[in-house]
Amino acid sequence: MIDPVAVAEPAKHPHQHPVRRLGLAATAAVAVMAAGACQTTTSPGSAGASSPPAAGAASPSRSMAPIRAVTIVAPDTLGARPKNVEAQWTKAAEQSAARYNSMLGVRVFVSAYYGSQSVGNLVLINAVDIPIPADALDIVLNKTGKQPETTTVKPLEPVDPGPLGGEARCGEFSVKGTQTTVCGWSDQGSMGFVTWYGIGLRQAADEFVATRAAIERIA
Repeated sequence: MIDPVAVAEPAKHPHQHPVRRLGLAATAAVAVMAAGACQTTTSPGSAGASSPPAAGAASPSRSMAPIRAVTIVAPDTLGARPKNVEAQWTKAAEQSAARYNSMLGVRVFVSAYYGSQSVGNLVLINAVDIPIPADALDIVLNKTGKQPETTTVKPLEPVDPGPLGGEARCGEFSVKGTQTTVCGWSDQGSMGFVTWYGIGLRQAADEFVATRAAIERIA
């Protein structure tokens, strides 16, 4: 579901899949099988099993809270990055959301770009208010390293999901020569992915909790 293909420019040929009404259990499988160029400008994933947390690092929560009402938003700013409203990036975000919606066939993904490619702080968010199991998160993220012109730099590793709980993973990749880090979360209220262009895993992981909190709100 996430793919950093076309880092240099928004994707121009979105990969389309038939919309099907499926139960949540089948949703993850469809997302995985349909993924190849899941998103429009981000496609995280790793080529191997998740690495264990570093010694002394906070251990991410493995327990899933009861299903809860969540609101997913695309804030006006993400940290110090304003929402990118340039036509090419707005269109790319719409294509990204359309791919997710086509795969899931049940809800509307929130997709938006923040920052600027010229400044070097571009970020893409994709999130939906559907509870999806953590194992689906791993499968989807592991697709990233298998995308065209993508090399895994640092395999997926668990990171602190923050006070919102659930599961969280980050991986670092080289996409068409551009350093790209993708972090994803899954809880029993939502699933989302954040892709940072031009920064490494450690910096992205440091920003992840605050970034997720700006996107996912407990209703």
